[in-house]
This record gives sequence, C-alpha cells and structure tokens, in this order.
Amino acid sequence: MKKYLIIGGLGFVGKNLARHLLGQNDFVTIFDLRKPNKNELSLLNHDNISFIKGDVLNESQLDEAFKGGFDGVYHLASFVGIKNYISNPVGVISTTIEGTKIVAEKCIQHNCHLFFTSTSEVLGRNTDVPWKEDADRVYGSTMKERWSYGSSKGVAEQIVIGLSTTRGLSYTISRFFNIYGEHQSPIFVVPKTIHNCLNSLSPLIYDSGAQTRCFTYVQDAVIAVDLLMKKKSVGIFHIGSNFEHSMQEVVDNVIRLVDVELIPEKVDTEELYSGKYEDIDRRVPDVTKIYDEIGWKATTSLIEGLSNTINWARESD
Repeated sequence: MKKYLIIGGLGFVGKNLARHLLGQNDFVTIFDLRKPNKNELSLLNHDNISFIKGDVLNESQLDEAFKGGFDGVYHLASFVGIKNYISNPVGVISTTIEGTKIVAEKCIQHNCHLFFTSTSEVLGRNTDVPWKEDADRVYGSTMKERWSYGSSKGVAEQIVIGLSTTRGLSYTISRFFNIYGEHQSPIFVVPKTIHNCLNSLSPLIYDSGAQTRCFTYVQDAVIAVDLLMKKKSVGIFHIGSNFEHSMQEVVDNVIRLVDVELIPEKVDTEELYSGKYEDIDRRVPDVTKIYDEIGWKATTSLIEGLSNTINWARESD
C-alpha cells in the first residue's frame, strides 16, 4: 500500500486516478480548490481517502497537506477549457507556473516524487507529426489568448526540469493527448456531444470537422500514470492513443451509438471566439518512449470508449 497526494484531485483525471488507486488499496489525499459536490461524496466516503480544501498558490495550505507524508505527489491542478484560456489567461498562467513551482519546492522539501501532468498543447501547432517528447514547440501570436495554456505548461515543464538539475527534484512529466471518459465536464468535445445527443440537441462540429485527434480513454490513461509513478520514471512521456480520428467521426459515432436522428450544427470558431482562437489540424503523439519505459499503450478503441462514456452519462442523469 502506498500513500499519494493528488493536487487537483476533484478534476476529471484526478477522480478517475483516485478511484484507480483506491482499487489497489492505496491511500489517497485529495487537495482541491473547491468543495466536493454531492456526486463526489461517495468517492470521499471511502476509508482510504481524505480531502483537504486549499489553493495550489497558498503555501500554508499546501504545508498542511504535505504533513501527511507521501510516496508520491500528483500535480493535476490547472485551468482547463478553451473558454478559460480566452477569458482568464492570467489565471491560467499564474496557476500553472507559480503553482507548479510551489508544489515542486514542497516535493523537494518533503522528499516526494512529483508527477506533473502537462499537455499536448505544449507543442502548439507543430506540423511535424507524430510528435516526439523533444519536438519543437511552435506557437502562434501572443495576441491569441488560446496559447496561454500551452505556453504556461511549457514553462512549468522547464521549472520542473530545472529544479531536478539544480536541487535534485525527483520528477515525471506526462503530456496528455485528448483524454476523455467518465466524469469529464460537458465543456469538452466528447462529453458535450454525448450530452447534446442524449438530450435531443444538435451536436456541434467546430469549423470543418476534419481536424484529427488521438482520443485517449481515461481508464487507459490512469494506468499509464500509475505505472510511471510507481517506477518513478524520470523524463517527459506522452500519454495518448495512436488511433487518429477526425472530429466529424467522433460526432457521427456518438449519434450512431446513442441512436438518435440529429443533424450536427456547424460552429465557426473565428466568430465564436472573436479571433482569439486558432485550431490545430492534427495532434498525434509518438508513444514509443512510454512503451519502451513501462510497456504501456492505449488499448481502448474509440467506439468502446465512447460506449462506456455514454453508458456512464445515462446512469448519471
């Protein structure tokens, strides 16, 4: 049995990770900015879990959390979602950069291995896919607020790596590629599409719908996260599937699986976000490194993952 601290543990990945760890009889402490809602209380009723309300930018609150002593710390706290990147870029940047620095320093102080969750957004609009972990970062103009998230995560990665070099921080960095599944907020494309179809609302297709992503089912992802932490693997690792699908395919499959007759509605992101957003045509990870490290690869097909997520959404209504 191990003891883990999950910072941002009431988020989408955090809740799925906590359930996974509890299933292994590990002990989990969740640290999060908000109080749990009624749907999360069942998770927190488990004998092996505790909850601390606090802000990742508040050192004294983090000091209280770290008193428990842990085998590892998962740092997942972040602003997510395009609307946040555009409406609150300063909050995105300060939480990611300052929060990561504070958490990393606490891990050094308490001799804990840090697992920092980054994002495929770090690599921006690099067109040389599939992306390896050391691929170049290519961003658009600073006038496009959408780059606040990827830019800040990239700086946070360099803080973590720098503290490893200068102060001996033990760390793992993962970059998630379009994780979806149970407990995800309907502000994201997969749960939003499912929500609309289940409620007889037209699903949305942004711009052409030809943009491709490698959608990664969350249960696959948390297995990778757990294995990397337990091995204390050092470096950056891409956590993603190598199943590339267009946005149009995702919407069409959800319509078919929910068994509804709906016509998708087209959305122009240039108009929707007043020119503050630009999309990426392809986002494809090279997953060779993580397979060589822990023997992991995503195995859940898009259809299976969508079916599981749809069943969960139906039961959650």
